[in-house]
Amino acid sequence: MKLSEEQISTLFLFTKKKWVHWYDLQVELVDHLAARIEEEMTIDKELTFQKALDKVYAGFGLFGFSKIVQQAEKAVRQKNNKIWLNAILAQFNWPNILRSVFIFLVLMLAGYLAGMMIVAFIVLTGNFILNFISLYELRHKQKKCAKLLLTQHVSAFNVSYLFMQVYLFPNLFSSASLHISSPASFFLLMISFSVIVISFASKIVVDKIFNEAEKLYPEVFAMPAH
Repeated sequence: MKLSEEQISTLFLFTKKKWVHWYDLQVELVDHLAARIEEEMTIDKELTFQKALDKVYAGFGLFGFSKIVQQAEKAVRQKNNKIWLNAILAQFNWPNILRSVFIFLVLMLAGYLAGMMIVAFIVLTGNFILNFISLYELRHKQKKCAKLLLTQHVSAFNVSYLFMQVYLFPNLFSSASLHISSPASFFLLMISFSVIVISFASKIVVDKIFNEAEKLYPEVFAMPAH
């Protein structure tokens, strides 16, 4: 027996009343509920839609959908963490490794000529400003599709905030002109290089997740942002 559009709408309202607020998770649950209800109503011709729904929902146990929501959120976090790792590793695969090596050499040369302290300050300050722009764009995208669990565990992973605190550490930055071969200068070089690499990875991660979300749930992106 095939459920009507009105009954499908009822299932969406039902999942929402049961504290499932993510649209993508609602879609999965509604598909599952609909299939089970259709099966139950096919077996028992006298079974009403509401009784079939109650019977199917009872199978989820005392806590209903709560465990499924927790598992879905955990799965999304793990998936996004994997995307992050792959995006960072991709910066050292061909041909991106050429860009990474070039950036490292430019930073090292600039540090030798101008002092690593100055180079690190320029890189971190510039990235700090760009992070605010990226964060604004990210929040706008998340607001646009606030109902999707798929896009809620995305962050720009902007580490420059932490590194800016390192910049203020007096024992490490006692001189504005650190020698390129000194441990402190090398540490600044690696920090600056890491910030730039992670910024490239951040762009890849955000684009990949939101492009996938828009492809899977175009109707959500078509809605006006609230």
